[in-house]
Amino acid sequence: MFFQIFQFTDLNYMFTLTRQWLWVFGIWPDPHMSLNDFRWPNIRFIIIVCNISLYVSAPQMMNVIRAWGNMTRMVENFVSANLSLMAVCKLIVTWYHGKTLQPLIASIMTDWMTSTTNWERNIMLKIAGHGRNLSFRCCMSTLGLLTFSMSFHMLRFFKNIHQPQRNLIYRLEIIQESPNYEITYVIQIFGGIYTILANYMIDSFVSVLVLHVCSQLINLRLTINNLVNELANNSISSSRKERFKKDLAAIVVRHEHLIRNAKTIDGCYSSVLFMNLFLTTLQMCFIAFQIFTVHLNYMFTTTRQFLWLFGVWPDPHMPLSDFRWPSIRLIIVICNIFLYVFIPQMINVIRAWGNMTRMVEYFVSTNSSLMAMCKLIVTWYHGKKLQQLIMSIMTDWMTTTNWERNIMLKSTRHGRNISFRCCATVTGLIIMSFCLHIIRMIKIVHLPYRTLIYRMDNIQKSPTYEITYCIQFLGGMYSLLAIYTIDSFVSILVLHTCSQLTNLRMTLNNLVNEITNDSISSSRKESFRKGLAAIVVRHEHLIRYARKFPVH
Repeated sequence: MFFQIFQFTDLNYMFTLTRQWLWVFGIWPDPHMSLNDFRWPNIRFIIIVCNISLYVSAPQMMNVIRAWGNMTRMVENFVSANLSLMAVCKLIVTWYHGKTLQPLIASIMTDWMTSTTNWERNIMLKIAGHGRNLSFRCCMSTLGLLTFSMSFHMLRFFKNIHQPQRNLIYRLEIIQESPNYEITYVIQIFGGIYTILANYMIDSFVSVLVLHVCSQLINLRLTINNLVNELANNSISSSRKERFKKDLAAIVVRHEHLIRNAKTIDGCYSSVLFMNLFLTTLQMCFIAFQIFTVHLNYMFTTTRQFLWLFGVWPDPHMPLSDFRWPSIRLIIVICNIFLYVFIPQMINVIRAWGNMTRMVEYFVSTNSSLMAMCKLIVTWYHGKKLQQLIMSIMTDWMTTTNWERNIMLKSTRHGRNISFRCCATVTGLIIMSFCLHIIRMIKIVHLPYRTLIYRMDNIQKSPTYEITYCIQFLGGMYSLLAIYTIDSFVSILVLHTCSQLTNLRMTLNNLVNEITNDSISSSRKESFRKGLAAIVVRHEHLIRYARKFPVH
């Protein structure tokens, strides 16, 4: 009875909170449990794995599939799904290797029972203390995350509770009715809690196992050192030789036992480590993608949104085959401008033939819509080239030093200022023209003869007149937006090239100063040649970059 209490005290000291949570998950490899109990999963384990799989992982993966084609949203959803996938993998692997882990826990109990000297026990206690600190830190991190997320989700829940369209934590739009919505919301909160706890607790459990093996190896090394020192200090008698052989044989047996324990841990959790590294690498790639996307958002700001609206944004993550045919948005915008803005204006130019004043007046107003169509078509036509250009910009942001980055940010701010000024100008023009045309429409709506924004005398009946009036207004708005947006887009590309040329000039200056200040050795000459060659290659790349601008 005394030894059993002693064993449980040691296990409680080593595993602390880890043991309690693994028991809650139904995967604690209890050394006093019969092997038959490991054949079928515990009911707690089934409930938790089903909760995480059905209410956390499945909705997130469904959102990844729904967002197919929109790389930003796919990355966002997959990054959030990564943690739940890891939690399910760790839970299943720990349950699956329960029979293998049970002898390992029994071996740990035996190690604590058979530690005959104080120094062995002190080393084990010291290493176990590190494991306890790790477990407590994991627990504190988990509690902090859970407190923060619970507060956030409960505030969101009470805020949206009475709205007709309510979002769950992990989106499932099909569930809106009460009490199904409230029950699903609570189950998803528990699924998120189980996900965080499973990841932290299983990681701390594996770390405690590894640290225990390390403490036993330290004890084995010190035992060998003591044995050698004892043999060196005493005269070598036959009885002493016999005792040395027995102790050495015990050390060899103990070492083989520790190797088996280490292989057991490796066999159980090597697949989990591989999955952890694989998914972490994916997550780092996705986070890096989001960072580079942030740079693009910072550079192009509103320009990118309007180019996407017109269907001419050269998305670097879009396959080249998608540039073969124009987007439906581009077709609608071009047809709107061409049929409802450009054609009526050209008809009016022909009608006014002979009256030079009216011809000039109509042709000047036609100029804006003609330029807008030309810019949209040219930007779409050069989509493949511009896609490579945007990818080059992303690469430039990835491969910069601090001083290069500062120069790029400075040039980018100038580009952002141009974009914002263009946006403010367009907004002012659109608001002013909108007010003017609405007042004009209200004024003439009941007259027998009504004129459109761009005159087409044969359209007078309602609601054809009102619909045509609105379409013409949209066509004029598209014309203004296209001109200002594409001009600011080209200016940002030019400014980025200027920043890269500035960086190239600074790099060349630094290289020359460095070679001037140092003695010219053979190794230094070789470094100078390599640096100069890299500058030449970069300069040729920037020349190709500048030639791709769709301005000719």
